[in-house]
Amino acid sequence: MEAEHMTSLNDMDSLIDHWETVFQPSHPVSVTSGTFSRLCPLVWVDLSSDNAKETTTREILFSTLSQQAEDEFFRVFQTLPECEYSRRFMSVGYPDWMVLVAPGLRGYPYRLVGGVINTTALEVDSTIPENVKHFLLSSDVRDQDVLIWLLLQVHRLQKENLDRAKTHIEHLINERAALKESHAEAVARAIAEREERIREQEEYYRQIRAVMMKAADAIVTVDAAGSIRSINEATEQIFGYSGEEVVGQPVQQLLRAGGAGAEERCFPDGILARVREQGRSVLEIRGLKKDGTPVDLELSVSRVSLGHEPLYTFILRDITVRKRLEEQERQIHLLKQTILNAAADGIVGVDRAGRVTFINPAAATMLGFSPEEIIGRVFHEVVHHSYLDGRPYPVEKCPLYQVEGQEVGPRKLTEEIFWRKDKTSFPVECTRQPIYEDDQITGMVITFRDISLRQMLEAKLRQAQKMESIGQLAAGIAHEINTPTQYIGDNICFVREAFGELLPLLNLCAELRAQCTAGRHPDDQLMEDLFTTLKTIDVDYVQEEIPRALSEAMEGVNSVAKIVKSMREFSHPGAEAKQSVNFNRCVENTVTVSKNEWKYVAEMELDLDPNLPPVNCSPNEMNQVLLNLIVNAAQAIAEKIGQRPKKRGQITISTRQVGEWLEVRVKDSGTGIPESIRSRIFDPFFTTKPVGRGTGQGLAIVHSIVVEKHHGTIEFETTPGEGTTFIVRIPFKEPPGKNHEDKSQSVVRMT
Repeated sequence: MEAEHMTSLNDMDSLIDHWETVFQPSHPVSVTSGTFSRLCPLVWVDLSSDNAKETTTREILFSTLSQQAEDEFFRVFQTLPECEYSRRFMSVGYPDWMVLVAPGLRGYPYRLVGGVINTTALEVDSTIPENVKHFLLSSDVRDQDVLIWLLLQVHRLQKENLDRAKTHIEHLINERAALKESHAEAVARAIAEREERIREQEEYYRQIRAVMMKAADAIVTVDAAGSIRSINEATEQIFGYSGEEVVGQPVQQLLRAGGAGAEERCFPDGILARVREQGRSVLEIRGLKKDGTPVDLELSVSRVSLGHEPLYTFILRDITVRKRLEEQERQIHLLKQTILNAAADGIVGVDRAGRVTFINPAAATMLGFSPEEIIGRVFHEVVHHSYLDGRPYPVEKCPLYQVEGQEVGPRKLTEEIFWRKDKTSFPVECTRQPIYEDDQITGMVITFRDISLRQMLEAKLRQAQKMESIGQLAAGIAHEINTPTQYIGDNICFVREAFGELLPLLNLCAELRAQCTAGRHPDDQLMEDLFTTLKTIDVDYVQEEIPRALSEAMEGVNSVAKIVKSMREFSHPGAEAKQSVNFNRCVENTVTVSKNEWKYVAEMELDLDPNLPPVNCSPNEMNQVLLNLIVNAAQAIAEKIGQRPKKRGQITISTRQVGEWLEVRVKDSGTGIPESIRSRIFDPFFTTKPVGRGTGQGLAIVHSIVVEKHHGTIEFETTPGEGTTFIVRIPFKEPPGKNHEDKSQSVVRMT
């Protein structure tokens, strides 16, 4: 609905009074302004014409129509036929409108009054009272009465609006008076607030000034000409100038960038240009102290404008110490890099995922990769992916990468297999060291060395030591072989002599056989010679002794064969590789070979488990272990009782199955091991024997074979003056891919 607009009636109060006194119409009560707006779209009067179609003096008193709608209404209204009673003008282009037109009221200057009733609103609007509807639509009510009611409603609305306007004006007048009264206070308050802000700004400026003066970094303000405006205390401390000495001086007095045109470049715009050229917010520059000492500075510069004058703020930090530390760090890094590059061992760094982060030249050379080929790749997948027999090596079983739980410290492994780029493998001794950052493991350093040559030399050393042992046993072995050989010879001589005695008899028997075969009767002389020969030979004795002599000779042959077989099995070169072995047989062979070492000083007792399962070991190496322990035991007993004792000592060797382990005990009744040397008996080249009797390699080789080669343990129990028992344990079956950590596997028990 369009906005309402009203025009005041001239002398409306007189009109209202006239109608109330003369006509006293029976019209209904007033309605609300909203209801009236829906009910009556238009009310108008004409000032001077009785003709409703003339428009020269028309005045709109109330309208909810737009200007265009009003014009259209009156255009249609003028085309209607004239009639004294207006209720004939029902459509006027709007079927739901009822138009009322009546002559002007008597005694009033208006000649014509018109109004429009919205009949649809009368029908559907429930807010319109029923008596109003009846009043407006009833044929008993005159048009003039309806128009008078409309004029009264318009007058009431205008009066309400005027009252509201008066009230609003009164409020405005009161507000103006209040504003006039408070204006002086407001101005005073504004002035006080402005002065307070100025004081706050001055305090803030003083604080900023104090902060600037006490700042740890030097702060220098410079104008566009490059002259110093102010400096803080840090600037005085760095350069040695006071503020009075440098304020007003060119900034080049403090900053000397060096090089051609450096002084010109130190002007503020030049410094900013250098910052932009380098693409950084800070710039490293060289300054000069009052005493001529250069100082390294870190400079940041900013440009501000105070009015039309640009100013530059230089913030300088003395980085002389930092530069010196950086140089030291660079030297340390260079030294570390040199050490890494010069190290003969391979050194590889990996992150937590196992990817290679760095590798030194020695490692790259051993593995056959260039650094570019291996950095970024998973180390295990490249060089540690398979066992020696080619089976895959799961990374979760790799000891180099076990970093959970208790497996977080340094770890040394004595036997691992690494693979080169050309698919060949080589044995390594390696260590791993976790890298920590904030108590969290972020990577690992793996150090390794190729032990192929060392293993070969160790094998040669063991073989040499074995040959040395065999050489030392040679005289004893010769003596052991000589005894059965001697009675073999004696029995053979007896058989030869007995055969010589029997030979004439055998010849006569052969001749007798020939005569009988030819069908002749034996000669008497032949028979006489035969009987004579039988009388000279003790045939019964020969018949009894020759089998005995042959049996004894055979026993001697078997004894020699046993010694030779034991020697052959003890030192056979093909027994180096691990294989399934009857370990009791190894003990027996070693005892036989070493008999001459112990038989004069000790009794040998074997307590071997007959149900001992086969052991996966190197028989050659384990023979060496047993030999060294037996020889040590015999020497310990000899040291205690002497070489020609009245009573010999005791050596006991026992084998047992303890779970998944073979346990071998070599017990002697010797001197025991002094407490002062117990921690060193497995050290290479350590010996307590006189020069020429010991190399110090016996127990060291035992420890190496048992602990490193067979992944076992060696312990000893000793009682001073009573003897020592060495306890060797090795697994019956080595788990697949078993590696070995270099941890102490020797335990001392003293009773």
